[in-house]
Amino acid sequence: MRRGILALAGCVVALLTLPAVGRAACPDVKPNDLSSCGPLFTLPQWVDASGWDKPSSYETIQTANLDGKPGAELLGRSPVGLWVERYDSAAGQWALAGTAEGGVALPLPDSEGWAQPNSYLTLQTGDLDGDGAAELLLRGKEGLQVYAWDDAAATFSPLAASPLLLADEPGGQPNLSIAETIQTADVDGDKKAELLVRMRDGLRTYRWNASAKGFEQVGATLTALADANEGYWPGFYQTIQTADVDGDGRVELLSRLADGLHTWRWADGWTEAGAVLSNLSDQFFDKPQYWQTVQTGDVDGNGGAELLARGAGGLHTFRWAAGWQEAGRTLAALSDSHGYDKPDRYRTIQTGDLDGDRKAELIARVAAGIDVYRREGSDWTKLASATPALADDPWAEAQHYATIQTGDTDGDGHAELLGRGSFGMRTFAWDEARKAFRRPRPYGDFPAFTGEAERAAYAALGHSCLGGRPTSATRRTPARPRRSPRPRSTATAAG
Repeated sequence: MRRGILALAGCVVALLTLPAVGRAACPDVKPNDLSSCGPLFTLPQWVDASGWDKPSSYETIQTANLDGKPGAELLGRSPVGLWVERYDSAAGQWALAGTAEGGVALPLPDSEGWAQPNSYLTLQTGDLDGDGAAELLLRGKEGLQVYAWDDAAATFSPLAASPLLLADEPGGQPNLSIAETIQTADVDGDKKAELLVRMRDGLRTYRWNASAKGFEQVGATLTALADANEGYWPGFYQTIQTADVDGDGRVELLSRLADGLHTWRWADGWTEAGAVLSNLSDQFFDKPQYWQTVQTGDVDGNGGAELLARGAGGLHTFRWAAGWQEAGRTLAALSDSHGYDKPDRYRTIQTGDLDGDRKAELIARVAAGIDVYRREGSDWTKLASATPALADDPWAEAQHYATIQTGDTDGDGHAELLGRGSFGMRTFAWDEARKAFRRPRPYGDFPAFTGEAERAAYAALGHSCLGGRPTSATRRTPARPRRSPRPRSTATAAG
């Protein structure tokens, strides 16, 4: 035991004197908390050298409440497996919540096929049993497995029994028009999430049976989304989503088809509700820069989610009233003429309740960084511009811009902004008084070490202290250096 403590102490001390790996790739002359690259020391250190520049890794990064306690965990799959990080509010950083040995929470190596889009794109969470903690869902070649988070063991345990739903078909895997539509939502209002997936014959709805350890189909298949109706086209299946649009506590189902956006309501099956929103028909929304922006968010705080969709002229806002009605003016700042026809712009458009007032703000990335808008009456007001400065270099690259998202990491009811930068994951909190983002806690800045001898020593240290995982660090001290280092603390966690 004493030997382990001494080894850990040596690792912690060494981590504060390590060279910065990969600084040459950073365009910032003086990286800081809000600059494009940001601090050289960030946790988790999900850097390109560890494989996080691959779509099979960066596209899996997400937040979820796995343990039912306040605050969402951070999940991401590297080429070796799934990592889980928990936010430490006192330290202002993420700490590894994986196994006691500091490893992955679930082995999902590339060598076993987990780098295939039909698998990694299905990684998601949903509370299937209504206990307040989300289960993990992931489709492999044997089918869709369900895992429960074991907080004591800091790992996942499989729940579903064979045969699993959605196993590989003879001669290959399901195509993406099936795999990409796998999602969960509480369609009947019982606080338990159902499983939705579009098959060739249409959208099927399943309920989790804990005693049978499997999914059972409920209601009839929604044939409107079948292959016979071109449901296999990305412009349709990529818009399938759920949201509580009328504020009754039960979600509606939304999907775009050739004639526009359709809305269905659950009553032991899906029944179409309201007229088709023809504004989103193929005539106007037949390009990915338009249909991939279709989303929902409660931007006015009335309890029902509004519909947001970006057309050539900007972002449209629709409100439900027994049907969709456009509410207010188009946000022209998000138009094609302002560069939002490019994926590094339109794929960052999203909502999150940054200030905790139950009204979602709108964020979007421009060339210089993140813009923030708030819905006030029937119009949008810009609150912040290009802060933080997640600028085109390097944020125009998919391995960075595709990770920009919001999530309540500390459980205070305020959504934080997250994104994978040059030196790892970055986390920002909204400062309502200043109308700007900031780091949750400031960090000291010290010059980086250089020299081949120090780099070699650091590589050896990474192997012995960090389980052989490549990482980057510099001489930096946390906001509260008086805190004693602990196993799996923010000083030693890396993914």
